[in-house]
Amino acid sequence: MTEILFLILKVFIICAISVFLGKKTGLFNLSRGASICAMLILLFLFGAEIYSSFFRNDISLLVIFKSSFWNFTLDLSFGIRIFLLTLLLGLLCSCFDVKFSLKVGGAHQLCTLAMLIALAVVLGIYGTFRIGMGIKISTKFIPVFVAGALFGPLWGGLVGALSDVIAFVISPVGGGLIPQITMVEFLYGFTYGLVFFKVGSWSGYKAVMKIVFVILLHIFVFNLGLTSYFLAPILNMEYRAAIISRTPAALVNMAIQFISLFTLSRYIGVLRKTVK
Repeated sequence: MTEILFLILKVFIICAISVFLGKKTGLFNLSRGASICAMLILLFLFGAEIYSSFFRNDISLLVIFKSSFWNFTLDLSFGIRIFLLTLLLGLLCSCFDVKFSLKVGGAHQLCTLAMLIALAVVLGIYGTFRIGMGIKISTKFIPVFVAGALFGPLWGGLVGALSDVIAFVISPVGGGLIPQITMVEFLYGFTYGLVFFKVGSWSGYKAVMKIVFVILLHIFVFNLGLTSYFLAPILNMEYRAAIISRTPAALVNMAIQFISLFTLSRYIGVLRKTVK
């Protein structure tokens, strides 16, 4: 538990520094064209750092201090990845003209967020159903979607990530928390907020296409792509085999998300008025 809390604190500090620098330097307030150019540069740096760390086993970014009293190892590689990822998310918000902020309107909105986190935890633990051995259906995405649509990408991502950590603390599954999966949970909520936070009308063609785009992104990129990649070593499976084994569950969840999000979209406007 101490290691988990230390990891959360470390990520929070790095993200806070990244957001401070991004806002103070004006990086998060660039025009759309400039934001895209900056993202391409950061993506190159991000990809180069990941390639160096994972595929070449480069440990030059490890700072190791040893003495007779204290041994200390600092993984700068981890910090750089979190730093660059935070800047990339901030630039994405700039492209979509969405504020990269955790600001809320008052106690009423904070209570709403707390309720959404609690609901996500409950659904993550008790709202998950299995059909046979290969299909796992989760309804946790519902409060995460609502949080992103009502409060923006950062709060949507935090509801997804915090509920994953809290659910593990309450009901540990698999023997340990997987930070990479928590990151994917953050990305689910972040993209919900990024795409739906500023949607005014939910009845037009553009709104329908946004729902379709986000669901396909979540299922095929985040679920089958990233999650399978992170779970494959843990399950002692090849990456391709992990994707194949998880495909039936992904398709069932995709159908459920289509039905749920199209239904929920009718009430987002009413909920926005309620929480203001």
